[in-house]
Amino acid sequence: MNRPGEEIRTSPRPSKTLRKKLALYSGLGRQVEEWLSVLILLILGRVLYVNFFTRDVAMGSIARGVEAVDPSIRIVTVSGYGLSVVLAILHRDRILRCLRQNLDFLLMVGWLYVSLLWSSVPSMTLVRFAGLTGTTLFGLYLGTRYSLDEMAKLAGRFVWIAMLLSLMMALLLPGMGRYIEPRGEVWSGAFVHKNSLGMIVALGFLFWLYAPTAFSRVERFLYAIGGGALLWFSYSRAAQAVTVLLFLLAPYLPRLVASRGWKKVGLLLSGVVVFGGLGIWTWKHLPQILQLMGRDPSLTGRTLIWFLVWKSIQKRFWTGYGFEAFWSGEGAALLDVWRHFPGVWIPTHSHNGLLELWLSGGAIAVGLFVLHWLRTGWLSLSVRSAWVLALWVFLTLYTFAERTIFNVAGTSTVIWVLYVAVSVRLRVASLNEAVPRLRQQ
Repeated sequence: MNRPGEEIRTSPRPSKTLRKKLALYSGLGRQVEEWLSVLILLILGRVLYVNFFTRDVAMGSIARGVEAVDPSIRIVTVSGYGLSVVLAILHRDRILRCLRQNLDFLLMVGWLYVSLLWSSVPSMTLVRFAGLTGTTLFGLYLGTRYSLDEMAKLAGRFVWIAMLLSLMMALLLPGMGRYIEPRGEVWSGAFVHKNSLGMIVALGFLFWLYAPTAFSRVERFLYAIGGGALLWFSYSRAAQAVTVLLFLLAPYLPRLVASRGWKKVGLLLSGVVVFGGLGIWTWKHLPQILQLMGRDPSLTGRTLIWFLVWKSIQKRFWTGYGFEAFWSGEGAALLDVWRHFPGVWIPTHSHNGLLELWLSGGAIAVGLFVLHWLRTGWLSLSVRSAWVLALWVFLTLYTFAERTIFNVAGTSTVIWVLYVAVSVRLRVASLNEAVPRLRQQ
């Protein structure tokens, strides 16, 4: 309480000009942070830089598709992890609160860290922990820093830049943006392999279809032309098939997430019946479909890899070989797989997300992921952003052909990061909505 005659002291209020400057600086800082996030996505997605640093891979040598040991690549990759850690530290309070609300996610990732105790190659597992930490923290940062609409815009910038660079590489630098395989010349664009290009272009069409605000009208038109050309000339059949399915689901998924109550249940059940029946029909006619697509029944050797990997899994069914340890080049189990590939090409991963996770953390890791995946799919039905459910479908489809889950050293790392960001965001939102309802009861 002030004494009689004493003036009341108040803190000076910022002038209108100063407030405008503060708002301007705050807005600029936000834009810098957003573009920094896009840059990290480009690094984690291995856009462009592998082609320039690793000429033998980019020119189509026998090393294509195998991660090259190049100091320059490692420096760029580690810088992406470092930037992710810095952003996570700056927003550590949000991330820690998020982890407390996502204990199942924490348990799922933590189990892979514990796998160091029984890893067949502990040195490789330790090295891969850098990627696991960097990608996980970046996913948590995106999920706690940005809304779903903002995440879609960031992803839209990433796929747009990747598409534009790939088109330029394929047309202006064909020695790097294309390569020859047994079936002829294919486009790889700004990526080291055609399947990587196809996956990112298909991801772009996901946002093109289900997140209209991710692109401007001009960008949507140009992406339809450029992305369509890249998808066609990459000859990545998996990406083409996934993109076609995304177009087929376009009238259905937005209506499903927008519906409520029994209408949602009816749409969900009808979708299960229709697309389940379509899946059964596809499975019965798979040889004919593959022949029509110019692919053999072995799916370019994938079925043999799956069979051999499953045999190796039986030896360490529950715990696996340790995170990223199996394909390190050591161990009798790996040599037993490689001896079935006497040519110049040998597999360096399972070409299947669940099998790869099984090798790393055993049946326990797979069980923890499946529970988290089911919960994320269920929560995806409760938000009006249709791209979230489409991303869940996208990851599910690609998991059977590529290693999209817990991939810390490849193009599909971007898909995994987006899945982490979306899943933790959905969980926090669902808990925040549940608290007011409990208080009202």
